[in-house]
Amino acid sequence: MSAGMYVSASGALTNMYRLDVASNNLANVNTTAFKQDFAYTVARPAERLEDSLFQLGSDELLDQLAGGVLNGDTRTDFSPGAVTETGNPLDAAIDGEGFFVADSGQGADQPWLTRDGRFTLSPDGELISATSGLPILSTGDSSISVNTNLPVAISPRGEVIQDGRTVGRLKLVRVPDPTALKKTLGGFFASKTGEPLNLSSDPSVRIRPESLEGSGVEPIKALMAVTSAGAGIRNNLQLMQLYDNMNNFAINRLGNVTG
Repeated sequence: MSAGMYVSASGALTNMYRLDVASNNLANVNTTAFKQDFAYTVARPAERLEDSLFQLGSDELLDQLAGGVLNGDTRTDFSPGAVTETGNPLDAAIDGEGFFVADSGQGADQPWLTRDGRFTLSPDGELISATSGLPILSTGDSSISVNTNLPVAISPRGEVIQDGRTVGRLKLVRVPDPTALKKTLGGFFASKTGEPLNLSSDPSVRIRPESLEGSGVEPIKALMAVTSAGAGIRNNLQLMQLYDNMNNFAINRLGNVTG
């Protein structure tokens, strides 16, 4: 019965984490370029294997006894969201795969990536992220500065155009393995392991000017995921209560030798 209690507790804990992830997805159903996450679980191995106690003799029955579940890696779905025209000349949406690059302040090999194309100008004319204030990098890995007194436009190739001439070009990149990225502050992505992200500009990446990418979350599916995780927590807690009642019965009734 104690084993059943531990298995049920592991299920409750993993479902609580699932609920956190699903709730965060649901809360960002209207967040520009938000990418939804999925929580995965993995089977917990036998104690002898989990603790690397290979010097101990193997018990075939115990090794097959279920150990419950553990949280696995959380994965992000990088599928592009729907694009909506805004009419704002400083808005840009990536058409297909790719990322904008921002200066994280942590070195040239540790940029932050984003698909949120809400840009604005700082007081001195530097092109920055409207949500974080981080400078948006050009193909030369430098910031882009413009004249704040003149209109600014962004072309489908990422060229920043002012007064009929190109004053800079957005650095647009592809990441060969998006699983190497992790979410960081303000909807940005960074290297998961801390290894350098030496990404070069990819001329095949195109953007849609005066547009923004919507959230990648489907509201109904996100709501169903929240409901499913909540039900999982409730069911596992009920099982824990059942095992607790069985323990009490075993102690107070079966163990009662006085008759």
